[in-house]
Amino acid sequence: MKRSLKSLLQIKNSFLIVLVLIQCLIIALATLLTRMALANIDRNEAEKRIEVQTFVEGAVEHGTSSVEPTVATLVHNERSMHLFGTGDRDGLLDQTKTLFDQLSRQYGVKQMQFTRADFKVFLRVHNPQVFGDDVTSSRPTLVECITGRHAVAGLEQGKSGYGFRAVTPAYDNGKFLGCAELGLDLSSAFLQSLDANYPGRWAMVNLDKGTSLTRDVTVLATLNEPVGSDIFSKDYSTPDDIRHDLMNFKPYFRYLRSSEDVVLYIPVRNFRGDVALYVRYISPTAYYATVRRMVLNAVVISVLGMLMTGFAFSLLYRGIRTPVHQLVLETEKIKNFDLKDKVEIKASLVELEKLIRAISDMKMGLQSFQKYVPADLVRQLIETHQEARIGGKLKELTVFFSDIADFTTITENLPPNELTQQLSEYFNQVTKIIIEHRGTVDKYIGDAVMAFWGAPYDLQDHALLACQAALRCQREIEKLSARWKAEGRYEFHTRIGLSTGEIVVGNIGSEQRLNYSVIGDTVNLASRLESLNKQYKTGIIISEATYQSCSSHIEARLIDFVAVKGKFEPVRIYELIGERGDISPRQKQSLVLFSRAIDSYIARDFARSLELLEELLQREPADAVSALYVERCRQFLVTPPEPGWRGEFRYAVK
Repeated sequence: MKRSLKSLLQIKNSFLIVLVLIQCLIIALATLLTRMALANIDRNEAEKRIEVQTFVEGAVEHGTSSVEPTVATLVHNERSMHLFGTGDRDGLLDQTKTLFDQLSRQYGVKQMQFTRADFKVFLRVHNPQVFGDDVTSSRPTLVECITGRHAVAGLEQGKSGYGFRAVTPAYDNGKFLGCAELGLDLSSAFLQSLDANYPGRWAMVNLDKGTSLTRDVTVLATLNEPVGSDIFSKDYSTPDDIRHDLMNFKPYFRYLRSSEDVVLYIPVRNFRGDVALYVRYISPTAYYATVRRMVLNAVVISVLGMLMTGFAFSLLYRGIRTPVHQLVLETEKIKNFDLKDKVEIKASLVELEKLIRAISDMKMGLQSFQKYVPADLVRQLIETHQEARIGGKLKELTVFFSDIADFTTITENLPPNELTQQLSEYFNQVTKIIIEHRGTVDKYIGDAVMAFWGAPYDLQDHALLACQAALRCQREIEKLSARWKAEGRYEFHTRIGLSTGEIVVGNIGSEQRLNYSVIGDTVNLASRLESLNKQYKTGIIISEATYQSCSSHIEARLIDFVAVKGKFEPVRIYELIGERGDISPRQKQSLVLFSRAIDSYIARDFARSLELLEELLQREPADAVSALYVERCRQFLVTPPEPGWRGEFRYAVK
């Protein structure tokens, strides 16, 4: 049972291990799918960021390129350049005012300016009242254009903030006059153009303070900030990690968990190629919602997978547990050579059904095999993990021989099928009793049965067990014979001989065929004792060694001191009457009287022995042993035995 429970526990643990592994696999797959989905989300977000970044950079590039052709056209207008060269400010204003108004409406141009070669402003078309100021320190684009006499375009910070500037050298009949300039302010209008394509919260932030606005802040413009927010009261300072990336012209982004937004920082270069400001873009992101959904899906998939696999494994385990448990019990029975019951196990799995059929067939085969070999021997070989090999050992055992009285006559008068059936019933009964008393059936020899006690398992009380089995055999055969007699069949009367002593027991035979048996003088003596029952008209005769081994547990009487054929030394033989305390007071008195008669007989007081025996025959007229001794006493009274006689009687036959 412990092994069975252990086997079931191992199966259960195996199922649990497989279940845990599968559930871990489900979790791993769900996690992998989640990671793949998150990677896809990150990829989509990255693509959107690149898209926005490209659009912003394109818008900046467009702002610059939109004024470059116009300013080039302006300096190529001979009338305008002539007025600029002659110093006719009013004439130049009249000449360019209409064009400036048109450019303002069409392109949002905020500045149109002419600057002389001495870095003095000649005319601001957008603000004609202000002129004559020096731009050396405030307008690097103008300084570079005048100094290098080449066109300059790009982002520049002016007095009112950043703007797109396009500056071109101006000539009149080959004379260098200075430069002409067009400018677009970088303001909320620019952000509105961005927001039209990518709605969100936009801001332009100076990388360093000092925009010369009314208040010294970093914000140039904002769009779609929360209602009621004051951009001048907010901290737009640039953190060092972001600043580092922006200075290296690397866009920067991060997710805002609290608001579930994504913020993107896009650097913008000035006309010198330095990063002067950045565009900040904040927009809602589905990242966190998608992550939550994916995590929830992963959890749901994992839980459902675990529940489904758990349920499936539970059904499978239930379908396997009971038949496997029964199979384990059956194999334990087979291991112990307990083969009496049929294998009746039901299973729903085809593989288990095949296994059950195989074990059932094996058990049937072993049941047949068991009839040819001692079951205890096979159990011992299995338990000790030994293979049957030729060999034996000297061991004290008790040997049992029995046969049926007048069996030859019976065989001559019974048809073979009736004889076989009746003999089978007889053998079944004798064999059953021997096995129940822990004996080992050696062989059947015609009508004879040979058995022994004390091997293959050690038995301390093997002699007593053999005596008990012999007594029970006689009782059960009497009942069986009474039934047969009532059915009109022949009765069987069994004669039994028991002998105890050291004999060789083991596997005897060849490598191809073995027989677990016993050989030795004790075996021969048991056979002779069984035969002597004919002479004394007794049922069970036991040797002196058998009697001495269990005398305190049995009732027996010494019936002779004989030398059987093949033995020189005479041995005492006893008739087994019953177990101690299992005979009547009359039988007890008869045994005492017979014992006194035998003592007188051995003492050569044949007259006294004859007197006691005749008294005993009056009490027990059917006692053939007493009648035999009456004849001997009368013979010895006429012809006394030789000197040295000790009461022995020598038989010349088996």
